Amino acid sequence: MNYIVTDIKKKSEKSRSSIVFINYEDAFALYNSEIAELGLEIDDEISEETLEHIYKEILEPRCYKRALNIIIRKSVSTFEMKQKLSKDYYPEVISDAVIEKLIKERFLNDERFAESYISYYAQTKSMGIIKRELAQKGIKEDLIERLMEDECVVDADHEYNLCMKMLSKKYDKSNGEYAYIQKAKQFLYRKGFSFDVINRCVSDFFEEQSDNSCICRLHIAYLSGSIISMYCD
Repeated sequence: MNYIVTDIKKKSEKSRSSIVFINYEDAFALYNSEIAELGLEIDDEISEETLEHIYKEILEPRCYKRALNIIIRKSVSTFEMKQKLSKDYYPEVISDAVIEKLIKERFLNDERFAESYISYYAQTKSMGIIKRELAQKGIKEDLIERLMEDECVVDADHEYNLCMKMLSKKYDKSNGEYAYIQKAKQFLYRKGFSFDVINRCVSDFFEEQSDNSCICRLHIAYLSGSIISMYCD
C-alpha cells in the first residue's frame, strides 16, 4: 500500500504543530520542526519505515506522557481517556496501546473510577443521574449496578431522603397549586428520580398544606368580608 502525504495543516495560526494527512485522512499531529526534520511535504510518498519511526519513536512516548498528565489533573474512565487522546490526533492504534499499558500499570481502572464517582456523588445526585453519567463515561451497566449495591446507595430511603432534600431547597411547601406541584415533579424527574419516589416525596412534602387548605381559604374569605364557600383542593 502506498502512503501519500495529501495535506499538512496547522492546528491554529500560531500553533507549533500541524496535522498530517495521509491518503486524505488526518493521520497524526507533529511539531512543525519535526515535520521539517523528517522532510514531509504534500504529495510526497512516505515509507512504512518512516511511519513506524513516527509511531514508535515519536507518537507513542508522547501519547503516554500526555495520558499521564491527564490522569494527574483529573480521574477519568478508559472511554474518556480514549476521547481525549483522539482529540489530540493520536492514531487509534497508538492510543489503544497506551491505554492498555496504563490499565496494566493500574493508572487506569474503570472499577476504581466508578466506585469513587458513586461514593462522591451519592449524597448529591440521584441513582438515575449517577447511572446515566457513568454510562456516558463508558462504564458498563452491570459494573454500575454491582458497585451501587456495594456502596449501599441502592436504597429506597436514601433516594427518598435525597429527593426530599432537593425538593425542600427549591420549592415552597405552602404552595399547593396544581401547576406548581407539577413543576416540582418535572424538576425531580430531570434529576433522575423514579416516578414512585417522586410521587411519594411530592405527596408527603405538600401534605401539610393540603390538610390546612380549608383553614387558609376560610381565613382569606372572612377578611374579604364575605364568606362564600369553604373547600379543599
